[in-house]
Amino acid sequence: MIKRLGGKRWRALHRLAYAAAIAGVIHYYMQVKADVRQPLVFAAVLAILLGWRVMEHWRSRKPAPAAAPAAKPGPEA
Repeated sequence: MIKRLGGKRWRALHRLAYAAAIAGVIHYYMQVKADVRQPLVFAAVLAILLGWRVMEHWRSRKPAPAAAPAAKPGPEA
């Protein structure tokens, strides 16, 4: 499916899946009237999983190349 959709569309679809999961947890929380413990557990699990994804993304990013140091003037002879 990645080949069929192409990389850009696949990434967009993947990001929409995150939004759908968040919306699903919010919807479930709003639907439950009496005991909201289970929706809160689902929200906590989702927060942990999405937080893990964000941490992995930040950790895997390559640091920007540092600027070349300015040339020091040497002793003039």
